[in-house]
Amino acid sequence: MAGFVGSVRPCRAVDLPALDAAFPLGDVHRHRIDGQIADRWLYLIAFAPGPVGHCLVHWHGPTILSVRDVLPHCVEINHLYVAEHARGRGSGSALLAEAESSAVVRRRTTIGLGVGDDNPSARRLYTSLGYAPSGARYAVDYEYPDAAGRLVPAHEAGDFLVKSLPATA
Repeated sequence: MAGFVGSVRPCRAVDLPALDAAFPLGDVHRHRIDGQIADRWLYLIAFAPGPVGHCLVHWHGPTILSVRDVLPHCVEINHLYVAEHARGRGSGSALLAEAESSAVVRRRTTIGLGVGDDNPSARRLYTSLGYAPSGARYAVDYEYPDAAGRLVPAHEAGDFLVKSLPATA
């Protein structure tokens, strides 16, 4: 994998037009910025030079209750997405590194994410970066917009992986 040539930073309102063009998700980007302002999460965007990926960093524990019951204090990364044309170039790793750094600044000691059973490429990336199975499994049903903006139902089952973070000085 080549090193990421770009930047990762928290999303800002000024980014909305570029995000909507790159990832047409309706009002989702605005909702995510609002949640960031309310300190529910951090909305990170990878740029190279335009938006090529994004993720949410949830500060208040995993969003799936069965995982939260096992790991109540774990910071959760979810909605990690890298555009197909940008995959394999380091933007996913850069998003994860920034999420981890942000959690360390907040004095958090554990970070985690879910990986679907049907996504071995993501699992390889996460394990190569030090994420390991927590023993918690999950299953979720959700909808996502297709290229035409229609909502498509989906189901995902998988493992919740965790990584210990260094303590701050």
